[in-house]
Amino acid sequence: DDFMSQYLEMQAKIEFLLHQKQGRLEELKTEASQAATEARRREETQTVKEATKEKEREVKIVTGCSFELLARTENLKLHEDLLQNKQWSGGAVFARVNMDDPSFELAVSPQDDPENHPIIIGIAPPNADLSQANFFGSCGGVFMCLGGSASDGRLGAMGAPGGPFVQGFGQRQRPDLPKGHAGCTVQMNFTEAVDTEGQLLGHVCFMVTDERGRLHQHTPKFRKHHIQGGVGWFPCILLCNPDTSVKVLHLK
Repeated sequence: DDFMSQYLEMQAKIEFLLHQKQGRLEELKTEASQAATEARRREETQTVKEATKEKEREVKIVTGCSFELLARTENLKLHEDLLQNKQWSGGAVFARVNMDDPSFELAVSPQDDPENHPIIIGIAPPNADLSQANFFGSCGGVFMCLGGSASDGRLGAMGAPGGPFVQGFGQRQRPDLPKGHAGCTVQMNFTEAVDTEGQLLGHVCFMVTDERGRLHQHTPKFRKHHIQGGVGWFPCILLCNPDTSVKVLHLK
Protein backbone atom coordinates (compact mmCIF):
# COMPACT_ATOMS: atom_id res chain seq x y z
CA ASP A 1 0.00 0.00 0.00
CA ASP A 2 2.81 2.39 0.88
CA PHE A 3 4.50 1.59 -2.40
CA MET A 4 1.28 2.21 -4.31
CA SER A 5 0.71 5.51 -2.48
CA GLN A 6 4.22 6.68 -3.25
CA TYR A 7 3.83 5.62 -6.87
CA LEU A 8 0.54 7.51 -7.27
CA GLU A 9 2.00 10.57 -5.54
CA MET A 10 5.04 10.53 -7.82
CA GLN A 11 2.84 10.04 -10.88
CA ALA A 12 0.71 13.04 -9.86
CA LYS A 13 3.83 15.19 -9.50
CA ILE A 14 5.07 14.11 -12.91
CA GLU A 15 1.69 14.88 -14.52
CA PHE A 16 1.61 18.28 -12.77
CA LEU A 17 5.09 19.15 -14.01
CA LEU A 18 4.24 17.99 -17.52
CA HIS A 19 1.04 20.04 -17.47
CA GLN A 20 2.94 23.07 -16.17
CA LYS A 21 5.59 22.67 -18.85
CA GLN A 22 2.95 22.33 -21.56
CA GLY A 23 1.23 25.49 -20.34
CA ARG A 24 4.53 27.37 -20.42
CA LEU A 25 5.18 26.13 -23.95
CA GLU A 26 1.78 27.44 -25.03
CA GLU A 27 2.59 30.79 -23.42
CA LEU A 28 5.92 30.93 -25.24
CA LYS A 29 4.22 30.06 -28.54
CA THR A 30 1.68 32.85 -27.98
CA GLU A 31 4.39 35.33 -27.08
CA ALA A 32 6.45 34.33 -30.12
CA SER A 33 3.42 34.68 -32.39
CA GLN A 34 2.62 38.11 -30.99
CA ALA A 35 6.23 39.20 -31.37
CA ALA A 36 6.30 38.01 -34.99
CA THR A 37 3.03 39.83 -35.74
CA GLU A 38 4.36 43.05 -34.19
CA ALA A 39 7.60 42.71 -36.16
CA ARG A 40 5.65 42.28 -39.39
CA ARG A 41 3.49 45.29 -38.54
CA ARG A 42 6.55 47.45 -37.88
CA GLU A 43 8.16 46.23 -41.11
CA GLU A 44 5.01 46.97 -43.13
CA THR A 45 4.70 50.41 -41.52
CA GLN A 46 8.32 51.17 -42.33
CA THR A 47 7.82 49.98 -45.91
CA VAL A 48 4.78 52.23 -46.32
CA LYS A 49 6.69 55.19 -44.86
CA GLU A 50 9.64 54.59 -47.18
CA ALA A 51 7.33 54.20 -50.18
CA THR A 52 5.53 57.41 -49.24
CA LYS A 53 8.80 59.27 -48.88
CA GLU A 54 9.99 57.89 -52.22
CA LYS A 55 6.75 58.96 -53.88
CA GLU A 56 7.09 62.43 -52.36
CA ARG A 57 10.63 62.65 -53.72
CA GLU A 58 9.32 61.67 -57.15
CA VAL A 59 6.35 64.06 -57.15
CA LYS A 60 7.43 67.17 -55.25
CA ILE A 61 10.21 68.13 -57.62
CA VAL A 62 10.19 71.88 -56.98
CA THR A 63 8.69 73.87 -54.14
CA GLY A 64 7.89 77.56 -54.55
CA CYS A 65 6.71 80.09 -52.00
CA SER A 66 3.05 79.24 -52.39
CA PHE A 67 2.85 76.30 -54.78
CA GLU A 68 4.46 73.04 -55.81
CA LEU A 69 5.48 71.82 -59.25
CA LEU A 70 4.90 68.21 -60.21
CA ALA A 71 7.05 68.52 -63.31
CA ARG A 72 8.94 71.11 -65.33
CA THR A 73 11.24 71.28 -68.31
CA GLU A 74 14.92 71.57 -67.45
CA ASN A 75 15.23 75.02 -68.97
CA LEU A 76 12.46 76.46 -66.77
CA LYS A 77 13.81 78.21 -63.68
CA LEU A 78 11.94 79.13 -60.52
CA HIS A 79 12.85 82.19 -58.48
CA GLU A 80 10.40 82.54 -55.59
CA ASP A 81 7.07 83.01 -57.45
CA LEU A 82 8.65 83.82 -60.82
CA LEU A 83 8.90 81.27 -63.63
CA GLN A 84 11.50 81.99 -66.32
CA ASN A 85 12.92 80.22 -69.35
CA LYS A 86 16.12 81.41 -70.98
CA GLN A 87 16.24 79.05 -73.95
CA TRP A 88 13.61 77.49 -76.18
CA SER A 89 10.11 77.00 -74.86
CA GLY A 90 9.45 75.73 -71.33
CA GLY A 91 6.60 74.46 -69.24
CA ALA A 92 5.49 73.32 -65.81
CA VAL A 93 2.71 71.23 -64.30
CA PHE A 94 1.47 72.40 -60.89
CA ALA A 95 0.29 70.22 -58.03
CA ARG A 96 -3.21 70.89 -56.78
CA VAL A 97 -3.22 72.50 -53.33
CA ASN A 98 -5.50 69.72 -52.09
CA MET A 99 -4.72 66.52 -53.97
CA ASP A 100 -8.07 65.07 -52.82
CA ASP A 101 -9.97 67.98 -54.38
CA PRO A 102 -10.07 68.01 -58.21
CA SER A 103 -10.91 71.75 -58.40
CA PHE A 104 -8.32 74.52 -58.51
CA GLU A 105 -7.72 78.15 -59.43
CA LEU A 106 -4.47 79.37 -60.97
CA ALA A 107 -3.69 83.05 -61.55
CA VAL A 108 -0.51 84.29 -63.22
CA SER A 109 0.81 87.58 -64.56
CA PRO A 110 3.03 87.76 -67.67
CA GLN A 111 6.00 90.03 -67.05
CA ASP A 112 6.62 90.61 -70.77
CA ASP A 113 4.45 91.72 -73.67
CA PRO A 114 2.49 88.59 -74.66
CA GLU A 115 2.62 89.58 -78.31
CA ASN A 116 6.32 88.69 -78.37
CA HIS A 117 6.30 86.34 -75.38
CA PRO A 118 3.09 84.28 -75.64
CA ILE A 119 2.04 82.01 -72.82
CA ILE A 120 -0.31 79.03 -72.72
CA ILE A 121 -2.30 78.10 -69.62
CA GLY A 122 -4.63 75.15 -69.19
CA ILE A 123 -5.41 71.75 -67.71
CA ALA A 124 -3.26 68.66 -68.31
CA PRO A 125 -3.97 64.98 -67.53
CA PRO A 126 -1.83 63.13 -64.95
CA ASN A 127 0.19 61.31 -67.64
CA ALA A 128 1.10 64.49 -69.51
CA ASP A 129 4.67 64.59 -70.83
CA LEU A 130 6.10 68.11 -71.10
CA SER A 131 8.83 66.89 -73.45
CA GLN A 132 6.20 65.82 -75.99
CA ALA A 133 6.27 67.79 -79.24
CA ASN A 134 3.37 70.25 -79.58
CA PHE A 135 2.46 69.39 -75.99
CA PHE A 136 -0.63 71.56 -75.62
CA GLY A 137 -2.15 70.28 -78.84
CA SER A 138 -1.54 66.59 -78.30
CA CYS A 139 -1.60 65.79 -74.56
CA GLY A 140 -5.40 65.67 -74.38
CA GLY A 141 -5.83 68.80 -72.26
CA VAL A 142 -7.63 72.11 -72.75
CA PHE A 143 -5.52 75.27 -73.09
CA MET A 144 -5.75 78.99 -73.75
CA CYS A 145 -2.97 80.77 -75.63
CA LEU A 146 -2.44 84.44 -74.87
CA GLY A 147 -0.35 86.57 -77.22
CA GLY A 148 1.75 85.69 -80.21
CA SER A 149 1.34 86.85 -83.77
CA ALA A 150 0.39 85.22 -87.04
CA SER A 151 3.33 83.21 -88.35
CA ASP A 152 4.04 80.33 -90.67
CA GLY A 153 7.14 79.45 -88.68
CA ARG A 154 7.80 77.71 -85.40
CA LEU A 155 5.68 80.07 -83.30
CA GLY A 156 2.70 79.58 -85.58
CA ALA A 157 3.21 75.82 -85.43
CA MET A 158 3.03 76.03 -81.66
CA GLY A 159 -0.38 77.62 -82.00
CA ALA A 160 0.15 81.32 -81.49
CA PRO A 161 -1.56 83.03 -84.45
CA GLY A 162 -2.33 86.23 -82.60
CA GLY A 163 -4.12 84.85 -79.54
CA PRO A 164 -6.07 84.65 -77.42
CA PHE A 165 -7.54 81.35 -78.50
CA VAL A 166 -8.62 78.15 -76.77
CA GLN A 167 -7.53 74.70 -77.95
CA GLY A 168 -9.05 71.35 -76.96
CA PHE A 169 -10.17 68.07 -78.52
CA GLY A 170 -8.68 69.11 -81.85
CA GLN A 171 -10.85 72.23 -81.91
CA ARG A 172 -9.81 75.87 -81.74
CA GLN A 173 -11.93 78.74 -80.50
CA ARG A 174 -11.40 82.50 -80.63
CA PRO A 175 -12.88 83.80 -77.36
CA ASP A 176 -13.86 87.41 -76.81
CA LEU A 177 -11.02 88.15 -74.40
CA PRO A 178 -8.42 90.94 -74.17
CA LYS A 179 -5.09 90.30 -75.88
CA GLY A 180 -3.30 90.75 -72.59
CA HIS A 181 -0.37 92.95 -71.65
CA ALA A 182 2.64 92.86 -69.36
CA GLY A 183 1.37 92.87 -65.79
CA CYS A 184 -2.18 91.75 -66.60
CA THR A 185 -3.85 88.92 -64.70
CA VAL A 186 -4.49 85.63 -66.48
CA GLN A 187 -6.62 83.23 -64.46
CA MET A 188 -8.01 79.73 -64.92
CA ASN A 189 -10.68 78.05 -62.78
CA PHE A 190 -11.45 74.34 -62.94
CA THR A 191 -14.28 72.51 -61.20
CA GLU A 192 -16.11 69.20 -61.52
CA ALA A 193 -19.82 68.52 -61.17
CA VAL A 194 -22.38 65.83 -61.96
CA ASP A 195 -24.73 66.75 -64.82
CA THR A 196 -28.43 65.94 -65.12
CA GLU A 197 -27.60 62.52 -66.60
CA GLY A 198 -25.39 61.59 -63.65
CA GLN A 199 -22.11 62.00 -65.53
CA LEU A 200 -19.15 63.61 -63.76
CA LEU A 201 -17.83 66.41 -65.99
CA GLY A 202 -15.10 69.00 -65.76
CA HIS A 203 -15.61 72.72 -66.37
CA VAL A 204 -12.83 75.18 -67.12
CA CYS A 205 -13.06 78.97 -67.30
CA PHE A 206 -10.33 81.31 -68.58
CA MET A 207 -10.08 84.96 -67.52
CA VAL A 208 -7.93 87.93 -68.60
CA THR A 209 -7.86 91.51 -67.33
CA ASP A 210 -7.87 94.43 -69.75
CA GLU A 211 -5.89 97.70 -69.54
CA ARG A 212 -8.44 99.10 -67.07
CA GLY A 213 -8.20 96.07 -64.77
CA ARG A 214 -11.60 94.65 -65.69
CA LEU A 215 -11.78 90.85 -65.72
CA HIS A 216 -13.17 89.18 -68.85
CA GLN A 217 -13.97 85.47 -68.89
CA HIS A 218 -14.64 82.65 -71.32
CA THR A 219 -15.98 79.15 -70.66
CA PRO A 220 -15.24 76.96 -73.68
CA LYS A 221 -17.77 74.49 -75.06
CA PHE A 222 -16.65 71.84 -77.53
CA ARG A 223 -18.65 70.12 -80.25
CA LYS A 224 -19.40 66.49 -79.37
CA HIS A 225 -16.84 66.54 -76.56
CA HIS A 226 -16.92 67.07 -72.81
CA ILE A 227 -14.15 67.38 -70.28
CA GLN A 228 -14.32 64.15 -68.31
CA GLY A 229 -14.34 64.36 -64.53
CA GLY A 230 -12.42 62.06 -62.23
CA VAL A 231 -9.33 62.18 -64.46
CA GLY A 232 -7.18 64.05 -61.96
CA TRP A 233 -6.47 67.16 -64.05
CA PHE A 234 -3.59 69.45 -63.11
CA PRO A 235 -2.98 73.14 -63.88
CA CYS A 236 -0.26 73.68 -66.46
CA ILE A 237 1.58 76.60 -68.05
CA LEU A 238 3.82 76.85 -71.12
CA LEU A 239 6.18 79.70 -72.02
CA CYS A 240 6.42 79.65 -75.81
CA ASN A 241 9.49 81.82 -76.42
CA PRO A 242 12.90 82.21 -74.78
CA ASP A 243 13.43 84.93 -72.16
CA THR A 244 9.83 84.80 -70.96
CA SER A 245 8.89 85.48 -67.34
CA VAL A 246 5.60 84.78 -65.59
CA LYS A 247 4.73 85.56 -62.00
CA VAL A 248 2.47 83.12 -60.17
CA LEU A 249 -0.08 85.23 -58.30
CA HIS A 250 -1.85 82.37 -56.54
CA LEU A 251 -2.79 78.72 -56.77
CA LYS A 252 -5.69 77.52 -54.67
